[in-house]
Amino acid sequence: MDYCFLFSRIIAASFYMLISQEESTV
Repeated sequence: MDYCFLFSRIIAASFYMLISQEESTV
């Protein structure tokens, strides 16, 4: 199992969620 790929996916997902929340609040 590629933990590096899995970790990057989690970071990308969390970062995307953060951006979405900021856009929806504005």
